[in-house]
Amino acid sequence: MYHSLQVIGRISKDVELRNMDTTPVANFSVATNRKYRTPDGKTETQTHWFRVTVRGHQAVLCAQVLRKSDVVFIEGRLIADRDKGTPRIYQGDDGPNTAFEVIGERIIFIPKNDPRAQEEDTVAEEVEA
Repeated sequence: MYHSLQVIGRISKDVELRNMDTTPVANFSVATNRKYRTPDGKTETQTHWFRVTVRGHQAVLCAQVLRKSDVVFIEGRLIADRDKGTPRIYQGDDGPNTAFEVIGERIIFIPKNDPRAQEEDTVAEEVEA
């Protein structure tokens, strides 16, 4: 069995680079936003956080190129909390939060002038299941 996850999002802070044994490892967080309209007509924004880990030469490139607020495409594997099988829960300044953990296997740097780097103005209609 195999799964793959694709995310286009904005870097929340500069990439942290460290070495594990002799392998470079980069860690960074990416946020995605989804705007939608509720049944009562209000526009809501839902933000999802992804904690990304990249290894090897790609890790070094991420640390050299990516900066806070850059847009990046990530393809990789989703890692669940080992104890619960859910996204990781952590304590933030505003209470408990969740983040999806991703092992980045393919990273594409999106230039600032690329249309994919612009804010999405479309609003999806929320449908009831």
